[in-house]
Amino acid sequence: MPMWSVVSFDACEASGLTYHAAVKMMAEKESVGVYGLCIVTDETASRVRT
Repeated sequence: MPMWSVVSFDACEASGLTYHAAVKMMAEKESVGVYGLCIVTDETASRVRT
């Protein structure tokens, strides 16, 4: 179900993802030097966006 987001220290990197897609996105972002990544629900990500 597409309800997952990937957030970093700085921003919401992506949202509306399946969990599998979120895991893949997190690995891609980490490989290019984006740190502080975690997977949260879209609802949670909407509360932490700056």
